[in-house]
Amino acid sequence: MGQTISLYYGLGWAGFCLCFYFNLTHLFICIYDFITGLRNSSRAKMGIARKKYYYSKIKEYERDNEAASK
Repeated sequence: MGQTISLYYGLGWAGFCLCFYFNLTHLFICIYDFITGLRNSSRAKMGIARKKYYYSKIKEYERDNEAASK
C-alpha cells in the first residue's frame, strides 16, 4: 500500500508540474503577443501573413510547373 501511495503522490506532483509549465508557457506567449501587438498593428500583421502565404503559393506553383515541364 505504501508504494501505491508513493506512486500516486509522485504522479500528482508530475501532473502539477506539467500544469504549472503549461500555464507559464501560456503566460510567456501572452506577454510576447502583447509586446508584438504594441510594435505592429493588426493590419501590418495581416500584411506579413499574406505575403508569406502568397509567396509560398507562388513557389509551390513554380515548383509544380517546373516538374511538369521536365
